[in-house]
Amino acid sequence: LSRGLGDVYKRQLGYDPSDITLADGTKFDAAEKLRNAESSGNNGDAFRLLAYQQAPDYADEQEARAVIERLLSAQTEDGGWSNDEVNGADPDSTGAVLLGLAAYAAEDAAVKQAAEHAVQYLSGQMLADGNIKSGYEENNYGTNANTSAMAILGLSALGIDVRNDMRFQADDVSLWDGLLSFVSPSGDGFVYEYGEKQADDMATKQAFLAVMAAERGENVFDFRRIKK
Repeated sequence: LSRGLGDVYKRQLGYDPSDITLADGTKFDAAEKLRNAESSGNNGDAFRLLAYQQAPDYADEQEARAVIERLLSAQTEDGGWSNDEVNGADPDSTGAVLLGLAAYAAEDAAVKQAAEHAVQYLSGQMLADGNIKSGYEENNYGTNANTSAMAILGLSALGIDVRNDMRFQADDVSLWDGLLSFVSPSGDGFVYEYGEKQADDMATKQAFLAVMAAERGENVFDFRRIKK
């Protein structure tokens, strides 16, 4: 994940990932290193695809297609994805994979079908408080800001309005409302779980990205819209 996400962030900052100079003067091509790197799981493949999409010369169609096929074959029967290939699907990984596949859903029938199945899976994980049920035992399969945020990121990349789409409404509470319920008591960020008093760095970062994605209705990890 870190290699793919690193390329995405370098593109966001306006650098050319194919011409990186380190502090000691060493030059290297990050795009080439990413193409040659082994798969690091579904999450890593999702961000690898995002990185490939940022410029046509980062990877050819065959290289991107290989990653797409890997992700399609890894989709579980219930429609989601897992990052460890052992346990069942989890919403966090499913949201991440949708970020990578979203750009292909309009023109690729197989990707579109997989995305629709994933949306159904995420809809089925909605709880009464408007949030997506965690797929992790350490969270006691409850709710947390990170999981709902990750689902919103993936759904928004597909153009789904989580504020109004009926698939993401529970007892008149939307997934959007659910995420906002994690705003910290002081209003300076987002807590990870209900009952916490202090904003959590990771929850705040991920939730703010989700807020931007939902407000804009776009994939906030796709920086091709940014002009150099």
